[in-house]
Amino acid sequence: MVTVSVALRDRLLVCTSDGIESDQWVTTTRLEGFRLECVAAAPDAPARSVVGTFDDGLFRSTDGGETFDRLETGFAAEGRAATRGTDEETVESDPVMSVTVSPHDPRVVYAGTEPSRVYRSRDGGDSWTRLEGLVDLPSADEWYFPPRPDTHHVRWLEVDPFDPDRLYVGIEAGAFVYTPDGGDTWHERP
Repeated sequence: MVTVSVALRDRLLVCTSDGIESDQWVTTTRLEGFRLECVAAAPDAPARSVVGTFDDGLFRSTDGGETFDRLETGFAAEGRAATRGTDEETVESDPVMSVTVSPHDPRVVYAGTEPSRVYRSRDGGDSWTRLEGLVDLPSADEWYFPPRPDTHHVRWLEVDPFDPDRLYVGIEAGAFVYTPDGGDTWHERP
């Protein structure tokens, strides 16, 4: 079974087939009505995928996209409240703008937010740790994203295919940075 997930602005398309060359693909819509930003999965754990949203944090599927559960991440920005949730709860989360799964271990997931922060989970999304020091780089004062002045976000994340501790981070707009040691230190690159 082959599964391909495509994040559109307001829904996720989960396409499944018996094989890549099959002309019999089935497409199902999931997470309809959410403001999706990103989706990631690992080839060696195809049943698990993670989806980032602007207002509602992260969602995870462990059954090939049949169902999605909202993850409790702790990514909440001070004073930010999303509009979704039940009458009894208010969902708060920084916008999740990027997500990636390590090619070395599908349980290691990274998420990037607005404002620019990077978080790591070593257990497939059950718990998260903020990787400190990213915004301490000298160029951080120059990062901003129009039309919301003084705001920037992690737009892209990629784990080095040869080194599980090396993570590349694209900040929109203004920076390409990396950590060679799993987030202990950060370096700017021209």
